[in-house]
Amino acid sequence: MRSTGNRGADRDDFGDAIDFVGWYCDTSRKKCGISKQDAYHLYLAYHEGHGGYNRKTYQNKGWLLGVARKVQSRANRYTSQLTSCEWEFRKKRPCCLWPF
Repeated sequence: MRSTGNRGADRDDFGDAIDFVGWYCDTSRKKCGISKQDAYHLYLAYHEGHGGYNRKTYQNKGWLLGVARKVQSRANRYTSQLTSCEWEFRKKRPCCLWPF
């Protein structure tokens, strides 16, 4: 993919896949003004493309808005779990840097 600079990317490789997600979220921030913490709108931008997102092509797709709500709910749960894990880790090892 020329725009990412990663010409040998493989979607089955976790490292390549997560690089793509990071790149796409950053591009969505730049092109659409979406916060990197806004999973709901990031998902809509991914599904509709940046141009479609900016044209709001998702507005009349109730099923898609429902999926985006589920994505946001899952992101909220993961954030909560990570915060809890970090708190537990720091409680047990206050001298070390999270997560190492």
